[in-house]
Amino acid sequence: MILWSRIVYVSFTFAVRFWTFEVLDYLVEAHGQLYDVAPNLLDRIMNALIEAMAKETSKCFQTVTLFGTGGFLQVDSDVLC
Repeated sequence: MILWSRIVYVSFTFAVRFWTFEVLDYLVEAHGQLYDVAPNLLDRIMNALIEAMAKETSKCFQTVTLFGTGGFLQVDSDVLC
């Protein structure tokens, strides 16, 4: 049982960046189109798309040589949203 009265709420001042919403919109659009055309391939194609996006995101973040505290928290909020 979760004791909701004991949960500590933390307020983050970081907002998710615009590119995160663009990626989510792209995935939703791709899902809708795939569902209409090839629902039996939906899982495999969506998994491949998400894996490719994760690899590209990882490559982009690896080019950053040093994250400050704010930058690291921003990456955390963008990637884990």
